Amino acid sequence: MQFYTKSSVKSPIFHVGIDDTDSTQGKCTTHAAYRITDYLLKNKYAEFVDYPLLIRLNPNIPWKTRGNGAVCMRFRTTHHEDVLDRIMDLVHKENLVASGANPGIAVYRGDSIPYSIQSFARKALYDVVSRKTAEELATRHQISFFIDGN
Repeated sequence: MQFYTKSSVKSPIFHVGIDDTDSTQGKCTTHAAYRITDYLLKNKYAEFVDYPLLIRLNPNIPWKTRGNGAVCMRFRTTHHEDVLDRIMDLVHKENLVASGANPGIAVYRGDSIPYSIQSFARKALYDVVSRKTAEELATRHQISFFIDGN
C-alpha cells in the first residue's frame, strides 16, 4: 500500500486536526487518527500529502489527560463531504465524553496555512490557548470545526 503519492486528485489540501478524544478512563486521539487514516487508505478516498503528524501540546496543562497530543492529517480528496462525515462519525465513536473527553475537529481547506494560524499553533505547544480564541480564529479563516462535549 502506497501512502505518500504525487497527487492525481485535483482538489485543495484538507488539513484535519483532532484533539481530546481521550479521557482519564481510556481511548486515545492517536488511535482515532489511525482509524481515520485506515479508512481513507482502504477506501482510496484520499491521497495524503504528508504523514499524519502527532503534535505534542503544552505538557503542563493541569486538565490534560495523558500526553496532551493532537493529530493533524493532510490530504486531497474529491469526496470531501463523505470523508468529513466519516471523520466526524469516527471521532464521535472514539471518544469518552461521559468520562471527560472534549473532542474537537478542525478542518482547513487550502494549500498554505495563514500566518495567524501558524502562530496560534506554535503558542499551543508551550502556553495556554483559549477555546474562544481558537473559535474566533477558525471563523476568521473559514475553518470548519466540531466540538463534542463541554
